[in-house]
Amino acid sequence: MVLSVIRQGDSWSGLFIYNQTYHPTVGDLVRVTGTVNEYYGLTEISSVTSCQVLSQAILPAPSEINTGSLIILAVENNGKAC
Repeated sequence: MVLSVIRQGDSWSGLFIYNQTYHPTVGDLVRVTGTVNEYYGLTEISSVTSCQVLSQAILPAPSEINTGSLIILAVENNGKAC
């Protein structure tokens, strides 16, 4: 599972959680306890011993867009990714 992916400038960062026991849902705010490792350049938490759901968010339903809409968004954002 990927807990968070954040864009910082031109790079992306995230925290990968490797486990097969805990299964939070998209939008959950969780607190995870385990061992931090670097694995092929990715930061991950393995050997998870605890995963607490602190809060749950109600996410909006997905909406379908076409690639023309993405071009308009890019132009409106001065060519930066949205």
